[in-house]
Amino acid sequence: AARPLRPARGTADAAGLARFTTNRLAAGTHVLTARQTTTTSAPVTQVVAAAERSLWFTSQYGDSIGQGATAGFVPPSASVLLRGSASFATISVDDAASGQWWYVDVAAPPGQTRRVGSYTGATRASVRGPGEPGLDVSGSGRGCNTLTGSFTVNQISTNTDGSIAALDVAFTQH
Repeated sequence: AARPLRPARGTADAAGLARFTTNRLAAGTHVLTARQTTTTSAPVTQVVAAAERSLWFTSQYGDSIGQGATAGFVPPSASVLLRGSASFATISVDDAASGQWWYVDVAAPPGQTRRVGSYTGATRASVRGPGEPGLDVSGSGRGCNTLTGSFTVNQISTNTDGSIAALDVAFTQH
């Protein structure tokens, strides 16, 4: 059953675009609408799975990698893998049903390990310099050679061998 949401408020930008973030929705099905004065949008259904591993993203209109899409990938319909260490981790997605694949690299500055907190001034993960955190998002044949961005590590843990066990990260890439 759909779960009712509390009203959220936003302000439209110069182009008339308002954003509403759904990353804190509980698992389940949610029906969302937007209302401005007396006009209400068509309803959009957002399903939030209670998956142990998932990748969710929202891309801005005109973005060459995400192409303005909003997508979520969760098992069993998609393979979502996490590998790496506390210094450099890769989240990879293979969604056979849609033919899409995605990679997200999240890295601490060289010589450091990621900890809970925000990292600004991120550059491409594979070529980051001293003091620079790394980020790289690519998908279905689209990627960038240069980028800027930031990410926030909400949770991170490693296994006894140093491999990554859990990672909850929110990111912005330009």
